[in-house]
Amino acid sequence: MEHWTMENVRGHFEDRREDLYARYLLAKTQEERQKVIRDMQRFNMEARKYRGVIPPITTTSLRQAASQRPERPFMAFSRVREASP
Repeated sequence: MEHWTMENVRGHFEDRREDLYARYLLAKTQEERQKVIRDMQRFNMEARKYRGVIPPITTTSLRQAASQRPERPFMAFSRVREASP
């Protein structure tokens, strides 16, 4: 039971991490990036409770995520979202 709970927590944080990386990459202004950075700091504060299980978001991990190309369906979805009022 504890293993299942740990996997659920890990999955939750992985989803949040990927969302934050994507939001940072899609941010167009410095203001938007600052908001994402604040959310990343909150993520890291929450992840400290699970020391050793959930790695924090670091400058290095952010750079690595930025160097990866987003998937085509995701980019198409973001363009559609931006075009919608």
